[in-house]
Amino acid sequence: MSTFDDTSALARDFSRIQRQRGDIDVIADPAVTGNGVARLTAGPKRLGRVGKAALIRDFGPVGAGHVVYMQGNFYFPPDTSLNSIILMDLECASCGPDTNPGIRLYLRDARLRVDRSKVGIRDAFLQNRDVQLRPGRWYEIRWRVVLGDTDTGRSTVWVDGAQVMDASGITLLLQEVVDRYTDRSVKEQVDRFQVGLTANSNDTPQVVLLDNVSLGVQ
Repeated sequence: MSTFDDTSALARDFSRIQRQRGDIDVIADPAVTGNGVARLTAGPKRLGRVGKAALIRDFGPVGAGHVVYMQGNFYFPPDTSLNSIILMDLECASCGPDTNPGIRLYLRDARLRVDRSKVGIRDAFLQNRDVQLRPGRWYEIRWRVVLGDTDTGRSTVWVDGAQVMDASGITLLLQEVVDRYTDRSVKEQVDRFQVGLTANSNDTPQVVLLDNVSLGVQ
């Protein structure tokens, strides 16, 4: 598990840092005295390009049937928009397309969703329970993904230990989906985890705090 008592964790525990009109630093936890946390600031969307401030962890490629566990503690400051910000990406840098296809956990109107448009699926996974997040407090968000197709893929999300989403369907780029649009060959796998503010589509800068990040692959 990655914690952020000082900036050394940024280089030690992650493959790299992504900044696009963004910045990442370590500050004092606003809720817990003596604890350090990462502060991620992503600039506004401009000319079609989103702001980004994310930590990236690469791992060996895995495909259908594997399970990926992702977790992070997120704090949303009072002036942070809980809309149109992406918190976690599970994607593929080695599949073929340069768009890094994958699925993304994001906030829409303070509710968590999983966007699947980058794997060719229009419909997002939605919460089964109507839980709305609010600013000014920490949340433990856990995301478990079973990589698979319509019948075998699954996405489950917990907030503070309570399950808020359990959805079935395609969870990675599949050749059969790509074939609907092009004759290009792709690899059906994932190999990268991003966490933080992986995209900010708002017209103002956004900030989140992050702690206790973990990744597991089976």
